[in-house]
Amino acid sequence: YKVAFGPVTTLTDTQNKNNSCPPSASSTQRVVFSWIVLSTDGKVAYKNIPRRLQDTLEQRSNSWAAVADISLGVGGSYFCRFLDGTCDYCLPAH
Repeated sequence: YKVAFGPVTTLTDTQNKNNSCPPSASSTQRVVFSWIVLSTDGKVAYKNIPRRLQDTLEQRSNSWAAVADISLGVGGSYFCRFLDGTCDYCLPAH
C-alpha cells in the first residue's frame, strides 16, 4: 500500500444568528483532512481530494494502468503517475 495525506484545511462557516444590523457574526470551524490510499491490487480509496483528480480516477477504465505514485499539495495541487508512465497533474504556477 501507498498512502498520501493532503494539507489540513480549516473551513469557517459564518452565521448571523439574530439577523441583527449590523450583523453579529458567530462562526463555527471544521477541519477537513484529505488522503488517498493506493492498494497493491490497483484499487484506490480517497477522501476530500481535488475534484479534477477525483474525476480523473473515476473516469479511468479498470483495464487502464493503475496509479503508481501520487502526491497531494496545497490549493488543489497534485501529481499522479500511472504504471504505464503517463501522468496527470495540477501544479501551482510558482
